[in-house]
Amino acid sequence: MKKTIISLSFILLCGAASAQGFDAGLLFSENDYQGTARTMAMGNAFTALGGDLGSIGINPAGSAVARCYQFTITPGLDFSLNGTKGSVTPDGMSSFQNKVYNGRTRFALPNLGISLDFNTGRRRGVMNWSLGFVINNTAQYNSSPLAMGTNKNTSAFGQMAARAQDLAEGGYFTADDLLDDSVYDKLAIEDWRVVTGFRSGAIAQNGSSGKEFIGISEYMDEDGKIRLGKNGIRQAYGETTSGYKTDYIINAGMNISDIIYLGVNLGAVRLRHESDSYIQEEAVDPEDFDIIFTDNETGGKTVTHFNSAKNTFSSSTSGNGVYGKFGIIVTPYRGLRIGAAIQTPTMMFMASTYGVSSTAKYDLNAYSGYEEVESATSHYQLRTPMRANFGIAWTFGGYGLISADYELSDYSGIRYYENSNYRNDGPFYPLNEEIKSRCGVGHNFRIGGEIRPLSFMSVRAGYGFQTSGKRYEYSEDSLVKLNFKELTVHTASVGLGFTTKGSFFADIAAVGQIYPMQYLRPYADYIYNPSTGKPSPYSPEIRYLRSSIKLVATFGWRF
Repeated sequence: MKKTIISLSFILLCGAASAQGFDAGLLFSENDYQGTARTMAMGNAFTALGGDLGSIGINPAGSAVARCYQFTITPGLDFSLNGTKGSVTPDGMSSFQNKVYNGRTRFALPNLGISLDFNTGRRRGVMNWSLGFVINNTAQYNSSPLAMGTNKNTSAFGQMAARAQDLAEGGYFTADDLLDDSVYDKLAIEDWRVVTGFRSGAIAQNGSSGKEFIGISEYMDEDGKIRLGKNGIRQAYGETTSGYKTDYIINAGMNISDIIYLGVNLGAVRLRHESDSYIQEEAVDPEDFDIIFTDNETGGKTVTHFNSAKNTFSSSTSGNGVYGKFGIIVTPYRGLRIGAAIQTPTMMFMASTYGVSSTAKYDLNAYSGYEEVESATSHYQLRTPMRANFGIAWTFGGYGLISADYELSDYSGIRYYENSNYRNDGPFYPLNEEIKSRCGVGHNFRIGGEIRPLSFMSVRAGYGFQTSGKRYEYSEDSLVKLNFKELTVHTASVGLGFTTKGSFFADIAAVGQIYPMQYLRPYADYIYNPSTGKPSPYSPEIRYLRSSIKLVATFGWRF
């Protein structure tokens, strides 16, 4: 079923988006440079080097260094490696106990480009200038964590029922209202799962008030207490992300006396991000769950048992934006190269769609159900911050080189806007204030080298680390500063290059990345100790460690 959102409910959409909008704003603002196999093998430390079509997105002046025509194409594979295991919660409980490892492979095209060089015939001044068009990936979204285990203490559908009860007590609806489509307009998207859960049978009315609910994985004992079955439930949680961020660059470069190289890019960004997550629960022993259905007309009662239930949340986001970038490379001394570049903020025009579904399965299939809802597409703007990079390199004649880069960007400058409404008091104001308070400068350090042991072969290696723009995380409603380990992605790379006596050349590279530990919460705490106000028991937390390997090959021609 598709649900259209009226314009007045857009603020509710922003409320839903803010739960992931903070992280999404960071994700879409950060660059994970890719490019050609040569630039990737050397850690993309190319601000002071240039001469390669993979470097133009890093420093536009690099196109003027190569005094020839170039064409390159770089296909590759991206392997995502994911490992999960449940954490022990503060009350000593553990769920999602299984260690689960899984992988996901995607085809990629990190680079495609052409550059034309024009010689002026001068020995001083503007000796040559270049024009180019390059497509370079700046992010590849590819992950698929999966966690599994058993739980005798909490349930995602118990939490869904508790959330429904909170909303009902807050006056948003009664149980009867949940059958009316207009209820969607009263709720933020993250709470649409309550509606789909009720309509599918994953949660149900408990009592006659219309404001009390019980989950499919729960039952009420003789004392009127809501409990899980004595053998518990099997739980599975999964997320899958896919997509890309790609720069389409029109470049112009200029070589002045083989000493100063200048360049400018007009870049268009295209972004696509797909995300799907789910929580699924199955009864270890269905006999633990006696579910009674009452016929409203006859009053007859039917007993069945809970088998399984599943809730999914999906989002699809696309974006387009434009930026400018300006760069310079200077060679003040033979062998020494110094480079710098600055990129303007990018105003991204974004579109997002969200979907929620719930499934409930019983022994008696007649009582099983399924419900789904999809939002209308929302349109908004995302301004990513300015970035600057600096580099220094030393070349050893034709035998090799070493290069180092430093790049920074102040991510507290990320801003969301509604329909080109740049007022500070718009519906995204709370989210923008959160970004200002929790974000800061992100640092990206890269180093790479190349040696040529044979006239036709080069050996390359690189290393880099990039810190997130996120500086603070919430812990029990207070902000805690993150340390270096919690912020940093480490990258290591190796590669080989081969040239021929003709115009053809080929490069290969392998790039490995290790990401900081993440903590996933499939559902929120919902059972509290009335005397302490703390969760008792806590809902699960999953530790998630991700790494990736990229294998790429560049095929190119120089004329």
